[in-house]
Amino acid sequence: MKNSIILVIMVLGTFFSSFSQTNPRSWNGKDSVYTGKATWYGAALQGNLTASGERFDYNKFTAAHKFLPLGTYVKVTNLSNNRSIIVKINDRLPLTSSPIIDLTRASAEELGYRKMGVAKVKLEVMNMPSLIPELWLDMLLSAQASN
Repeated sequence: MKNSIILVIMVLGTFFSSFSQTNPRSWNGKDSVYTGKATWYGAALQGNLTASGERFDYNKFTAAHKFLPLGTYVKVTNLSNNRSIIVKINDRLPLTSSPIIDLTRASAEELGYRKMGVAKVKLEVMNMPSLIPELWLDMLLSAQASN
């Protein structure tokens, strides 16, 4: 049983250490506002699985981001026209990509930049999902209860 607890602690330690300020793909746990370029993606990926396991739907308000935890909701504001929407992060951007967020076609349309393809935006983190997955928490509690 002690081995199970040690394993859970090691996994959690690895998980949390991946969110350091020195890693360019990481969220430092503090910053909640970002600015940069937004792009959009659409029909070519329709129906494919996203990093979260959801099916991609270009008609929903979702987005891909480099490092914010999946399930995070962010307010995206187009800085050229001040239009804003709230989207859910459900996919990942490659480390080498220059935009800070890749929105669905519907999101780009709502923000008024679909035809241009790119816009300068501000992201504001609205909420974060729990950083400890429920399964790990259940395992830890079970291990503690059996001791």
